[in-house]
Amino acid sequence: NSYRAYTQAPEEINQIMTDYLNATMNIYEKDKSYSKEHIVPVLKPRKYLDDLSAIQAPAIYHENFTEDIIISYAHDSEHNLAYLTKDDLDSMHVHSDTLKNYALKNLKRILPEIQKVGDDKHFGLIAGGTFESSILLLTDFWTKENFPVAGDIVVACPTRDMLYVVGSNDLQGIKKLRITAQKSYDEDNYQVSPYLYKFIQGKFVRF
Repeated sequence: NSYRAYTQAPEEINQIMTDYLNATMNIYEKDKSYSKEHIVPVLKPRKYLDDLSAIQAPAIYHENFTEDIIISYAHDSEHNLAYLTKDDLDSMHVHSDTLKNYALKNLKRILPEIQKVGDDKHFGLIAGGTFESSILLLTDFWTKENFPVAGDIVVACPTRDMLYVVGSNDLQGIKKLRITAQKSYDEDNYQVSPYLYKFIQGKFVRF
């Protein structure tokens, strides 16, 4: 992420390095003051776990979302998102069976109004620029009343701040969205997934 940010804005290298060093050091820091009221869910690519292992960073707590996306949990502060380990959760007395409920409740509280842009066939969602991909976890939101697309609801979330919606029967829209998702995933920061997902029986599956 830091290298991607640098290539897009090399004149801001000092601020970029400060931001990313702060985020990384939060994983290692021993004296942390976290509260469960600030826990939020953040979608990450599964390969992020390998990236952490490669630099010998502590393993973050995570759950499976799809075959290639995980749900990580972060402490949302004014300055950054600090990804949480199992020890962090234990120190807050948050158990795995209640963690997701806490995080989703907090997410709903801090999300601004979700705006839909586009027409009746293609949508983009805007919600503050940080947690757009996490909206995928709000199961009740994904209805045909909200998204009257042709066929089943299909989404792409190439980065954490990009979320697109199209219908499964819109073949041209699907083709364009695949290209957009791959391009954004390859070029932008905070990757999530280059793939498309269909909402079936209350969950998202690779499409």
